[in-house]
Amino acid sequence: TLQMQAALKVCREDTDLVVELGSGWGLNVLDIYLSGGPSNAKYRGMELSRSGRECATRLAALEPASDFEALAFNYTQPDYPQLPTSNGHTLVFTSHSIEQIRNLPFSVILGFLDRGTPVTGVHFEPIGWQVRETTGETCTAGATRENSARAGYNENFWSMLQDLKERGRIVIRRAEADYFGHKTKNVSTFIVWDSVPL
Repeated sequence: TLQMQAALKVCREDTDLVVELGSGWGLNVLDIYLSGGPSNAKYRGMELSRSGRECATRLAALEPASDFEALAFNYTQPDYPQLPTSNGHTLVFTSHSIEQIRNLPFSVILGFLDRGTPVTGVHFEPIGWQVRETTGETCTAGATRENSARAGYNENFWSMLQDLKERGRIVIRRAEADYFGHKTKNVSTFIVWDSVPL
């Protein structure tokens, strides 16, 4: 519910494309639509596994009014030409999928920024330790560097966002380390950013 509320809050009148990266079987991206997301927007679930894409496609077919399509996507070789042209605002959403990529390529985010239309990113990823290392905060319960190293989880998402911010490509609107979660050492950090017009 928290994730859906966060996604819906950043939707605008001109939001015409909602994309989830690492969408799995489509739970989140379809839930955004069903929870009151823009009815006229295009919804795209971008997922590596064929089974995930097939499942999402079957589920979306139960709501034929939705404009949903599952697209093949690999975080290590991001490619966006298959996305429909957006003339308005794009929402990019992730939930514990960036965590799976130890070193995320800049092109994952730049691919959206370079499309030239307004973009908002909403992320729930276990990178609290990355945020705390830049702020000097201590950790009592939350995502840890040790747990991420042991699991092979992401190590550079926060530094990437900071770099894009310093280069004037994005504005970070919200960053709350260890926002919520049911696994003590793998808690979601909540991040919202907006693109800066070129």
